[in-house]
Amino acid sequence: MIVERTHSRVETRTFQDFRVQVTVDDRYFAGELGNISETGLCVLVPGRITVRPGVRIRGTVQARHLAVHLEFVGRVAWTAEAVKAGRPCILLGVDFDREIELPPSVIALGMAAAQIDV
Repeated sequence: MIVERTHSRVETRTFQDFRVQVTVDDRYFAGELGNISETGLCVLVPGRITVRPGVRIRGTVQARHLAVHLEFVGRVAWTAEAVKAGRPCILLGVDFDREIELPPSVIALGMAAAQIDV
């Protein structure tokens, strides 16, 4: 099934300062933000873990320049194996139960990255 995106995705390498903490099946993981939109995000979790698509997930996105942590609840939409700096990782795609409002600082990062990448 092809799903047409209705919201733009904020995606940039400058998210290296953003940390994501998630709980899946009563297991806690800490990772890095890959991308984010109002309806979902992607998180890169180090290690070889097994997470099934469809399972419930909750978490927070944190960064020093965010006034408040972004909290979310949703479902794992997809997973993919990855490697970062020679170490195995897993990418978790998350669909939020409810849209979140992205702070202006996150939107600005996405806009700046789009200008740099052109």
